[in-house]
Amino acid sequence: MIGYQTVNCKPYVELTKKSNAFTFLISLCNFRILNLENETCRKLINEAINHSNLNEENIKKEISKELSSKYELINKINDKLYDDNSKEKSLDSIRRICNKENPK
Repeated sequence: MIGYQTVNCKPYVELTKKSNAFTFLISLCNFRILNLENETCRKLINEAINHSNLNEENIKKEISKELSSKYELINKINDKLYDDNSKEKSLDSIRRICNKENPK
């Protein structure tokens, strides 16, 4: 069971099967919907939390993808740091890699 009570909002209680970050986030969104006056905003939040792709497994997959790409970047940089090129060439290569990953 998750519940919220504040001074300026309607109280909210929800029965949940799990008590993890995912269900906590969904309950916070439901609490927000309950206390919003803007119907468009209520509709958007409701659509977001009821979207078919919003589930724990998909979120974990997306986080894994992000971690993989970060590790790939770290590995590319490490490869350049420890290759036999001069220090200047290695630093230039690392700058190019970083610029490709995060263009300005």
